[in-house]
Amino acid sequence: MMAKPFRLATVLRVRRLQEDMARQGLAFANMTLAAAAADRDRRVDHFRSLGSTAGLQSFHEFLQEEQTKLFAVESVSFGNTKVNEAELHAAEWRQQYLAARKKVRSLERLEVRKRREQDVIEDRRATRAIDDLVTTRWAGQMAGVGTAERRAMETGR
Repeated sequence: MMAKPFRLATVLRVRRLQEDMARQGLAFANMTLAAAAADRDRRVDHFRSLGSTAGLQSFHEFLQEEQTKLFAVESVSFGNTKVNEAELHAAEWRQQYLAARKKVRSLERLEVRKRREQDVIEDRRATRAIDDLVTTRWAGQMAGVGTAERRAMETGR
């Protein structure tokens, strides 16, 4: 027999779509985080490459070098800020995804339980139908047999 469709299926379908959307959002947030970390690392590498000039230099050269280093430090700071923002954004999406996944798993367990209950009901119906057939057949066979013969058949004599 075909199992009845559950109303739960529609809710489960919607929850799975929400889980997929959250998974995609998390994937995008993780990509953004990776890009921000790579950008920050590039900024740090640039800052490290500046080094310091050994030896004498004019006041103008000194100011120019310090200004360049200051810009590089601000650039690294900006990169760190972007990474922190991306981490927060990814954490939010991770929470949304975990919540959506939890809802889907709960509904899936409920669906399995409902299907098991439906299977038990179907098995009981089938057993009842078989019992009715056997009883009807036995009653038909016993209809032509006398009382003494029936007792002997029931007791096995």
